[in-house]
Amino acid sequence: MSTGDRSRILENRAQSLFEEGKFADAMTAAAAATESARRVAVQDDSEYPGLIEALLINAEILRHVGEFDESANAYKEAAYLIDQHGGSDVDRARVAMGRAICTDAAGNMRAASKLYEQAIEELESLTPPDLEEAANLRNNLAMLYREEGLFDRAEEHYVSAINICERIYGKEDLTVAALYNNLAALYLTAAHYPEALEIAKQALAIREKLLAQNSAEIAQSYSNLGSILYGQGELDEAIEHFQRAVEILEEGNETDPEEYEVVISNYIDLLKESGDTATADEVTKRAREHYRAINTAQ
Repeated sequence: MSTGDRSRILENRAQSLFEEGKFADAMTAAAAATESARRVAVQDDSEYPGLIEALLINAEILRHVGEFDESANAYKEAAYLIDQHGGSDVDRARVAMGRAICTDAAGNMRAASKLYEQAIEELESLTPPDLEEAANLRNNLAMLYREEGLFDRAEEHYVSAINICERIYGKEDLTVAALYNNLAALYLTAAHYPEALEIAKQALAIREKLLAQNSAEIAQSYSNLGSILYGQGELDEAIEHFQRAVEILEEGNETDPEEYEVVISNYIDLLKESGDTATADEVTKRAREHYRAINTAQ
């Protein structure tokens, strides 16, 4: 067995371990595959594509487990080798996508925005284009533009992501619903309440059709609708929606404590604003008990 064959076996082993959820073993195998491929490439220039592939596998595994600095270094080396020794358009797109995500995770919004734009262009220029990954990156980029207050750019990328995902998955799909939810949140931030309400209702309708009625995603939709209705000055309807969101979260078995705290706090604040302090006090007491139960379970 040649060293190059051994490297490829290690790469396949790393990918299999990752798919099985054995992340620590996958990281070890990917690092070993990279070092093996590096030794082969130093001796034979024709083996550099193998090193580039090993680096990309290593980078992707590190990125998925949250080791963004190490992942960024592997992507950087892969990019350098592609420039020096050549590489496929797919490899260039993988590098661009990975570097954008790692830069985003590091909190460098400006640099991440530029890298996302580059990665989207490269993914959509492939033959065939990788529209699914491009849509994911458009969603990420829209979030960055939203944080920067660049409403029009954020809207453009959310709408493009929605159009792509509707073509790929159909309109009644949870990925589409999540994008609707994000677009509604953008409209809410910009105080475009009628648009936000329409989109948020579409997200809820999809989720109610496809998910169990006590799912956290449905609770999120009710909470978002409550925020929109409150923005429109419809206090009573807002309270009803927050109440439903709280009921769903309290019925669910996998409620996130932070999410529950945000929703219940908003509900209590609205009750107090409406003058219903008795119910607010009752909900506060129940929330403390439920919050303790959530933390104990986790």
